[in-house]
Amino acid sequence: MKNLNKSLWLSVIAKTSLYFFYFSALLVVLCTIMPWSTLWSLVEIPLLFAPRWWLFLLLLPVVIIDRSLIIKQWKGVLAAIFIAFFYLNFQVPIGNLWVNSTGQSLSIMSVNLGGGIEIPALMKEQIVNEQLVLIAFQETSKIEAKKVVPQGWDLHCIGQTCLASAYKLEYVNGQSRQMLGGWGQLGLLYQLQINERKIYVMNLHLETPRKGYEDFQLSKLNFDAMFKNTEQRYIESSIISSWIENKTPLIILGDFNMPVESSIYRENFGQYQNAFNEAGFGFGFTKHIRMLSVRIDHILTDDSFSILEAKIGTDVGSDHSPILATVVLNEAL
Repeated sequence: MKNLNKSLWLSVIAKTSLYFFYFSALLVVLCTIMPWSTLWSLVEIPLLFAPRWWLFLLLLPVVIIDRSLIIKQWKGVLAAIFIAFFYLNFQVPIGNLWVNSTGQSLSIMSVNLGGGIEIPALMKEQIVNEQLVLIAFQETSKIEAKKVVPQGWDLHCIGQTCLASAYKLEYVNGQSRQMLGGWGQLGLLYQLQINERKIYVMNLHLETPRKGYEDFQLSKLNFDAMFKNTEQRYIESSIISSWIENKTPLIILGDFNMPVESSIYRENFGQYQNAFNEAGFGFGFTKHIRMLSVRIDHILTDDSFSILEAKIGTDVGSDHSPILATVVLNEAL
């Protein structure tokens, strides 16, 4: 009798795990199509920022207890596994196979240094080895940026947001977070003269969702803190999106504090080419905290550019990894 009860319980555990796997796969699909809302963000943010391998753990009880369930429901399991692999966001550089590389190429980098450069020698080495001509810094003072920016480059900083370039920088304007009750810069917009053409470059640093969860924990189940945070993140992205709407040719790079599947990202930046999505290989993690790694730093361009290559740079001591790309400014029609 005890063995029978044990078998029944194990069967229930296996079936529950499998159906929860199906349900979680459905939520993952919804993450790619649902529009932004404050309520949906309560589901979306944990799904997108959690370690994505957790979804496969739901199959472990099924494999251990009752593999026959997988055989019986192989179509559903196969579909859910396909979704789970998609959820991992492993990139293969297919988008750069048809790139027209006859225009001016630019090697660029974005990096959040978290307030300081712990290993300046590694930054300098990457600048030389990758033949960089443009670097966007976030959470970096001008003093820190000067430690690694090559002599003769143009460097412009407002607060902790800096842009350095081998080309002459022309500052257009910036957007402070003060209007939303915060501090620092949402974004800084520049123009660069590349041969006979001018291009726009936006260096941005958007609000983190972590702040909403920290306030939520400290406030003892105060959902208003989370709603306020996600609303601010949506407003910030909308401001930037409207600001740069008619700017072309355009490069956007910086710490977006959101992955590409985010509804806020899709609505405000989905129309641009994501360098790592187009020409990167692997997961492309840029943010690392304990067991969590996620790609929240991005390099985007409009259709005036083609993407030749994208990759993650060498660790320089920050909890963010640098993201690099080589883009080609297509010849004007």
